[in-house]
Amino acid sequence: MTDTVIQFQREFESTSDISLKREILTRFSSELSDCIREIPNDPSIQAHKEVFKIFRSVDVREFQDIIRIDILGSCVCALYDTLISETANSCLSIIFSLTQLISLSTTANDQNQNYLYEYKIKDTEISFFKDILNLLLQVPNRKILTVTCCCVYNNIANNSTVRHSFFRQRSQLVHLLDHIYTSRDNDKVNPTDSCSEWIYFIFIKYFETELNNSGSNDLIKLIEDHFIQTDQLNDDILQDRLLHLLEIMDVYSGKKADKKGNDEIYGSEEVLVMNNVAQSALTILKLYFYLIYKKTQIKNDSDEMLLQPTESFENVNNITISYKQFESMFVCIEVIANVTISESQFIQSNLGNNKLIELVTDMMKVASMSKDLVVSKDYKNVRINQKIFHQTHIPVVSKLDYNSVISGDVNDQEKSEEDDQMFYGYRSNLIRVMGNACYSHQQNQDLIRTHGGIPLILNHCGVDYENPYLREWSVLCLRNVCEDNLKNQELILKYQAVKVDKGTQDMMDQAGVKINMNPNTAKVEVHKTEE
Repeated sequence: MTDTVIQFQREFESTSDISLKREILTRFSSELSDCIREIPNDPSIQAHKEVFKIFRSVDVREFQDIIRIDILGSCVCALYDTLISETANSCLSIIFSLTQLISLSTTANDQNQNYLYEYKIKDTEISFFKDILNLLLQVPNRKILTVTCCCVYNNIANNSTVRHSFFRQRSQLVHLLDHIYTSRDNDKVNPTDSCSEWIYFIFIKYFETELNNSGSNDLIKLIEDHFIQTDQLNDDILQDRLLHLLEIMDVYSGKKADKKGNDEIYGSEEVLVMNNVAQSALTILKLYFYLIYKKTQIKNDSDEMLLQPTESFENVNNITISYKQFESMFVCIEVIANVTISESQFIQSNLGNNKLIELVTDMMKVASMSKDLVVSKDYKNVRINQKIFHQTHIPVVSKLDYNSVISGDVNDQEKSEEDDQMFYGYRSNLIRVMGNACYSHQQNQDLIRTHGGIPLILNHCGVDYENPYLREWSVLCLRNVCEDNLKNQELILKYQAVKVDKGTQDMMDQAGVKINMNPNTAKVEVHKTEE
């Protein structure tokens, strides 16, 4: 067999004429196929390495039809046998080369893609996409994961049959989320790591081909099945996957928002995709927030339409959420903010009908409760992230303590709070969502008024270093809330400023200026402080 490969190598490399190379490959294809099939029996043989070396040195697209006849099926069989062998961990280069050859052989070739999709190992039902792909995703090697994701994308990009079948296998789509980052302990994308990019491309293809309809939302179905069932909420791995999915949604919606910012108009299919992405984020956000707060207990004050300050968590369900879950909530808000910039009445109406306005207003009410609010005694054995809590009043278990909390091994010793900024921009984004959702949309404008949102917006027209651009978003939000809405305009006229917000006062103090609000005239009095 080695002699045959050497002879093929000599003849194949002796000419640059493509037609002659095709003739040589055709003549040797059966022998090369047998060589590849023998790889699992003796992975140390040099012959297979030479075969892979030859194919890597040429444009395989010139020979895809010949490869399909004999070699592609042999690659699938050899890859499966190698993956299930006891020596798989010592055969990573072989696994990589076989997967790479399969990927190159099917790129931009519908016939080969269909062949790979339909091919089953002899006397079995084992196929590449249903069985071998799952094994490849379990190999702890970044190069193999990268070429695997590349192979998947190449096969689904323009082949609707393969794509639809792959996306119906939601478990494989979910498992791809494990590999967004180089490791679960390092949530940073390596700019030189193309594996993350291929996974991103796969999900973008999923969004744009499976969510471009006004019927059932396949993304919500995926999320409900794999992430937010009662028994899944405390599964750390599943919550990692959900966060990674939301981050992809955030990047995707952010790029679409940039497109809108350049005055480009969304097409009809883009509007449907963006709507389904936003509805999916809204589903998660509602679940997490109303797990903590009993919706029926979030009440308005009859005069001011604000929550009465309280000194304990009277409105909670005695439930905390993990740091990962709060991150997911935060990203959900960003996704919805990105989508609502579309100015699409269709999206605004659907989100409004799905209780978006009520939700974000409730979240702002909770965040605006007394700064003196403390965690009740029910949380005495759980360390709450105080920075997040004082900004949002959401009881998030400290990242330092989460593992000990879920294992029941809680350390009573005081620990220093982690120095994070995850909560930065929380209120800014909520106001941003409110403003975007009610732009030129009277139904949503009215919902903000009837659910007590207007005084909340007015109370946030100040400076807050932990919420960049809060004042600007609030002013814009007021403009959108009042546009062509006489009832909202009349309500605002009834309110009167009673004091200067803390952020503005702190900024003026640093400048040596003291500001007082005259309670009788509501006018601002400015005084220089003594040096």
